[in-house]
Amino acid sequence: ITKPTGTLVVSVYNRHGWYYYTWRYAGAVVRGLRRVIGDRGLKVTVFPVFHVGTVILLSVVTRKWFRLPLETSWNLFHDQFTTPQCTFHTFEELERWATEAGLACDERRVEAASQLVTVRCRRTS
Repeated sequence: ITKPTGTLVVSVYNRHGWYYYTWRYAGAVVRGLRRVIGDRGLKVTVFPVFHVGTVILLSVVTRKWFRLPLETSWNLFHDQFTTPQCTFHTFEELERWATEAGLACDERRVEAASQLVTVRCRRTS
């Protein structure tokens, strides 16, 4: 619900972004492993590779040593791989939803390293 001149910004996971493939394929393997070996098993098998890889990637991207606390990395690991349900959408879906709600989309952006699609809409009536 927006005021007559109101704006609504909506961000959702990008159906065409890298996270869709990460969650769907790598995540399926991790979720399957988790059912068999549990979180403790993941902590000593898959997670160390994820943590080191993430630290290296972030250090390269930022061009300085990146310190990533283990707890933060563990939460990120779960967010990326073990989330049981996740939906992914396209700009076209967002714009259709906006039109159905009486909104017009003025702007579309791909954000968060292509992980999200975002639209800015305004109320048309």
